[in-house]
Amino acid sequence: MSRPILRRRFGRACALTLAIGCAALASPAAALADGQLDPSFNGTGYHVGTAAENLIFSNVENRIPVIVQGDGKIVAGGSRGGAMTLVRYNVNGTIDTSFGSGGFATRQFAGTPNGSPGTSGAVAMTQDSAGKIVVAGYGGSQSMVVARFSAAGVYEASAVCYAPHLIDYTARAVAVKPNGSIVLVGYGRDRHASAPVPPTGPSVQYGLRAVVTLPPSGNSSTACGTYSANGTMSLGSSGVGLDGVNADGTGADPALGGRVYEAVVALPDNRYVVATASGPDGTAWVQRYSATGVGTLDGGFNGGRVSIGATSLHALALLGDGSVLAAGESTDPASSAARQMLVAKITTTGAMAAFGSGGIARTLVAGGTDSGQAIAVQSDGNILVGGQANLAGKSAFALTRLTAGGARDDTFGNHGQTVTPLGTPAVNGYITGIALSGNTLAVAGRLTDANGLAVVAARYFATGAPPPPPPPPAASTLKVDNLTATSAHVTGSVNANGTASHYWLEYGTSTTYGTKTDQVAASGTGDVDVGVTITGLSPGTTYHARFVITNGAGTTSGDDVTFTTLGSGGSQGGGGAAGKGAKKFCKVPKVKGKKLNQSRRKVLAAGCKVKVVYKKSKRPKGIVLAQSRKAGKKLTYRAVVKLTVAVHHPVKVAKKK
Repeated sequence: MSRPILRRRFGRACALTLAIGCAALASPAAALADGQLDPSFNGTGYHVGTAAENLIFSNVENRIPVIVQGDGKIVAGGSRGGAMTLVRYNVNGTIDTSFGSGGFATRQFAGTPNGSPGTSGAVAMTQDSAGKIVVAGYGGSQSMVVARFSAAGVYEASAVCYAPHLIDYTARAVAVKPNGSIVLVGYGRDRHASAPVPPTGPSVQYGLRAVVTLPPSGNSSTACGTYSANGTMSLGSSGVGLDGVNADGTGADPALGGRVYEAVVALPDNRYVVATASGPDGTAWVQRYSATGVGTLDGGFNGGRVSIGATSLHALALLGDGSVLAAGESTDPASSAARQMLVAKITTTGAMAAFGSGGIARTLVAGGTDSGQAIAVQSDGNILVGGQANLAGKSAFALTRLTAGGARDDTFGNHGQTVTPLGTPAVNGYITGIALSGNTLAVAGRLTDANGLAVVAARYFATGAPPPPPPPPAASTLKVDNLTATSAHVTGSVNANGTASHYWLEYGTSTTYGTKTDQVAASGTGDVDVGVTITGLSPGTTYHARFVITNGAGTTSGDDVTFTTLGSGGSQGGGGAAGKGAKKFCKVPKVKGKKLNQSRRKVLAAGCKVKVVYKKSKRPKGIVLAQSRKAGKKLTYRAVVKLTVAVHHPVKVAKKK
C-alpha cells in the first residue's frame, strides 16, 4: 500500500467486519513504561469509533489529523456526511459533548464563488497562538479550504482556494507562520482533455502551495487571490502556486509532475519548508521557500531543494537549531516488505546533518511494509514516528522512537517499537497523526470499515509512569431568587478541582433544558460561588435550571432546581431552592464515611462551602475520611467545611502458604 492514498486513486478496499479488540506488542508487566497504551483513556488506551457514535468517516484522503489542546483533550478530524468534521475526546477517552454540537464541529464549503456547498473534509490540523483550531482540507468541486474554529468547536472564519480545471485539489498539510498567515500545501491533478500533460497524460498530480490570511469572521473568497475563468474553463484562484503546470493545463513540466506535497513547517522568519511524497523517479524532495507572498525556492537551501532517493516523506518537524526532520519510509522497488520507517535530518543550508547514517535513520518495525506518517520531538530530543507496520499480514498501528542522534531507542516499547493491532480478527489500519501532551502521546488513525473509515483516537505513554488522573470538576445549583415575570437569578457553586475549566448555566421548561448561557472560565481547587441572571422568560411559567462545568477530566452537572416566574399563580422558587426560603446559616451535616459527590451536595445544601483535600488511605477511593467541623454545629452562612478524601486503595495480595 503506497502513501499517500489519494481520492479515487483506488477502488474501495474489501472491508472486514469490525470487532473491537487490541493486543499490543508489549509486556503487561511494563504497563506504565514508555510506549505503552494509557489505560485511563477509555479503559483500554484507545477509542475505536462506531456508526452509533457517528464515527465512521469518509475514506476520501484517508487521513485523520489530530491536535491536543492545553487541557489534554484530543481533537481529530475528517469528513462525515459530506462535511468537514471535527470530534473531541475527553481526557478519559469519551466523546466530549460540550464541543461544537454534541461533540462534533462541522462545516461545508462551495467550490466556486457562486456555487453551493459541497463535499468537504479535514485533512490537516494545527493550532494558532491563541489556541484556536486551524483546519485545512478540501471543499465542494475540489476546492482547497482552510477554516478556523474556536477551542470549543465554534466555526469562526475560512478561506477557499478555488480550483482551476483540476480534480483532487486539496490541502494535505497546514502551518501557521509567526506573522499569523497560514501556509497550505497539497496537490492538484490535471484532467483537461484538450491539454495532454507529460509524462503520463491528463491525470498527473502536481504540488500546490498557498499562503492566506483568514478574515476575523466569515468566509473569504479572495484570500487566495481573485477567481477567474476562460469561458467554461475554471482558472481558479490566482494566489495559488501550482508547481509544474499552468492553470489552463499548458506549460507542463515533466520534472515536476507526479509529485504530492505532503508536509509543511513554518520557520521563525516566516519562510517555510515543504516535504513531498515519492515522485516518478523514486525520490522525495525537501524544499524551502521565501517568506514573501506564496514564496519562491530559497537558493540558500542547497539551491532550494534537497532530493532523497528511494524515499517517500509525509511529515516534518522543526528543531531548535533551525534544522528539520523529515519522516516517511524508504521505498524498495523489489519488495514492499523491505520498506522501513525513515527520518532524515537536514541543516539550515540544505546539507544532510550528522544523524543516523549519512543524515538518514532507518528502522524496520514489526514485519515491514512500514510507513512513517507523523512525527513528534520530545523535550529530550528523542524522536517519535507513527504510522503503519505489517503484523501477521495486516497493517497495524505502529510507533517507533529514535534518539536525537538517529539511533533506535530500545527503551521505548518492545525494543524500540510498539505495534498495536485493532479488531478481532485484526483489521487493516494505521496511524495518521500524533501529538505530544506532557508525558503522553495522543494518536489519531483509521481502520478499514465497510462504510468508510472507523476513526480511532488513542493515547500512549511517551515517558515513564504517569501522574494520577485529575479528579473531575464539581458543580451544585443552590437557589433561585430575584424572580420577576421575565427573569430570575440562579446561584450555585463550582470547583475546577485543579484543572482549567469552563462552566455555564443551562435552563428550560423541562429537564432537557435547551438553552445555555455563555461559558465562563474557572480554575483553582476551591469552591467558587457563581450566579447568573437569566432574562427573556415567560410569565407564570415553571423552569428547570442547573450549572454545568467541564474540563479535561470530564463534565459534571449540578442538581436540577425548579422555579416559577411571577404571574398568575407564580411563586418565588421551588425544588428546594426557593428565594424566600434561602438559608442564612450553615448547619454542618454528617458526611464522614460517605462518597465525595454525595457529601459535597449535602454540605452545599446545608448553606456551607466545601474545601477538599486528598490523602492516601486504605479506605476506598473517594470516601470522606474526616470533616473539619463537627456535625450539627451551626456556623455563619457559607462557612468553609474541609473534607479529607481518600485517593488510594491498595490491593492486598494474600501470601502463599
